[in-house]
Amino acid sequence: MQLDKTHIVIRERGFLDTLDLTLHVIRRHAAPATAALLLGALPIAVFNCWLLGWMTVGPDPAIAKARYVWNMLLLVFIEAPLATVLLTLYLGSVMFLDKTSVRQILADCWQLSGRIFWSLGTMRGVFLAWLFVLAIGPDEETQPFEVFLVLLAIYVGVVRAVRPFVNEIILLERNPLRKKRGQPMTVGRRSAALHGPNSGDLFGRWLGAACIAVLLTTSIAFTFWSLSGLLLNDWEWGPIMMHVLIPIAMWMVVGYFGVVRFLSYLDLRIRREGWEVELRMRAEAQRITRHVMT
Repeated sequence: MQLDKTHIVIRERGFLDTLDLTLHVIRRHAAPATAALLLGALPIAVFNCWLLGWMTVGPDPAIAKARYVWNMLLLVFIEAPLATVLLTLYLGSVMFLDKTSVRQILADCWQLSGRIFWSLGTMRGVFLAWLFVLAIGPDEETQPFEVFLVLLAIYVGVVRAVRPFVNEIILLERNPLRKKRGQPMTVGRRSAALHGPNSGDLFGRWLGAACIAVLLTTSIAFTFWSLSGLLLNDWEWGPIMMHVLIPIAMWMVVGYFGVVRFLSYLDLRIRREGWEVELRMRAEAQRITRHVMT
């Protein structure tokens, strides 16, 4: 581990700089980052298709498809942190190490699975969202459980707006859920200490990211639609468009903002905790220790 030789220059960045840096990180780590996203998102995407696929069929096709896209959008939004767990672990591992392994990333994920399922699945509403969707019936009219899904998405959005870096706290800092002897800093206490003083700035960044995410998802989806129409001469929003291309557009944006979130976490630690200085001092301490031992 090379604490002072990171793949990303450790310095303060604005929100627009972070968005730009994300593109460079994705370009440099395109293949492994895509694989990490697929491993986390593909099972969830298939499950979503099973949960919501029936919604595209109805007496009024336009209403049925709009209902499907809306509920799929809410579901993907709620699931995003859980789907990007492996991506976050990969980014954290390549930050300091020249090489990483799939086995190590999966082992870390398994070791932290209890904290992941509790914090992201239960407290961040993923499991509850699945129950709401399972309870939706075939009637075309809006049902109570669809309203509950919207309310859950609003709750999740507010929580993630002011405390967005729970993934990084669990996966990279490895804080426990409950206080342990010799390790008093729990996930909750660490989250409060990291996010609390910066809640206003974090909310503003979240609002900007949400607007960009909606525009980006719409742009990618309509690009797929245009290409499908030009290449296949089929301008209908058929099964491939609804069940494959639209979810792909959503998950591409989830992957992009998964990297944005990771880089924003680094930026917050630099601004809040002077992380750049800490890393240099720790790296120098490691070198002195190795010199003394040899």
